Amino acid sequence: MWLKVIDYSLYWRIRNNKGEVWLTLENQSSAHEWLDTATEFNAIADLLRNEKPVYYETERGYLGCGWEPTGEGEKNESPFVLEH
Repeated sequence: MWLKVIDYSLYWRIRNNKGEVWLTLENQSSAHEWLDTATEFNAIADLLRNEKPVYYETERGYLGCGWEPTGEGEKNESPFVLEH
């Protein structure tokens, strides 16, 4: 079942080079997943920080965001515009 992620917490265990993500879901349950690489850790962190809403699939452990239009890019928050 897909449930909306309400809160999250990320940890990186330096001693064994593993990551963890803890999720609080919309039904007040929680989920925990181990992350095997720094690449996985960074991808999960990016998804949780930058996408809204994020959902977790409780049976298979999938994490994903909702549909977005094709070509949607990140907004440039910089007040400076580079001209060519």
